[in-house]
Amino acid sequence: MSLAIDLKGKKTLITGGRKGIGFAISRGFANAGSSIVITSREINELKDAKEQLGNFGVDVFAYALDVKIR
Repeated sequence: MSLAIDLKGKKTLITGGRKGIGFAISRGFANAGSSIVITSREINELKDAKEQLGNFGVDVFAYALDVKIR
């Protein structure tokens, strides 16, 4: 699927970008050329997602981050 927008030179932060809807959103932004920052509570869980997103030829950064409100 191709987006009708060009995001080259942009950076996108996606919390929960490791799987499911968050990963699909990450793929869409990467496909449009945006560099991606994905987060998950566990850094070890991000390795595969980071590798797959890197196949789009964009920079991908992965960080452990817990954004829930207590």
